[in-house]
Amino acid sequence: FARYAAEKVPVWSNPCDDPRHAKILPQPFNCSEMPLPNMLVVGPQKTGSTALATFLNLHPNFSSNDPVPSSFEELQFFGGPNYARGLHWYMDQFRSKIDHLIVFEKSATYFDNPDAPRTSFALLPKAKIVIILLDPAARAYSWYHHMRAHNDTTAMTHELDQILDANVSSVLLRRLRNRCISP
Repeated sequence: FARYAAEKVPVWSNPCDDPRHAKILPQPFNCSEMPLPNMLVVGPQKTGSTALATFLNLHPNFSSNDPVPSSFEELQFFGGPNYARGLHWYMDQFRSKIDHLIVFEKSATYFDNPDAPRTSFALLPKAKIVIILLDPAARAYSWYHHMRAHNDTTAMTHELDQILDANVSSVLLRRLRNRCISP
């Protein structure tokens, strides 16, 4: 790490993609049975990615990651705190899904996370990416009501037009405004 001091976090890659790494893998390790997704569903929050994931999971050829107790429904591996848990942790989330034709992960946070493209491509270079987009005004309106449903004090005390037009001197108001405008 002294050679690349600016890089504090490793970038996980698929050990089966590099012949040098494949040579030193443990004997029972089978690259053809490596439990990794071959599709990522991304998109800003409140664009229907959860609904899409639900519908895809109804099809017998599709399957998503196992539920994670520490997260509502998303692994948020690439560019999030779970990335530090490592490659084996990530693979464990898909172990029971190896027999499905399409294994996918859905995380809305990948859309606006600057590290997600680099880290996901390093590990899953052949994965298909599904991006869901929605009219920005409709998405902002949905996000605002999502925050109200979660009893966010700023959303509960301001109407959406007040938030969008507000002087951004209040940190909480600025944070809510920014999440409404920029996913």
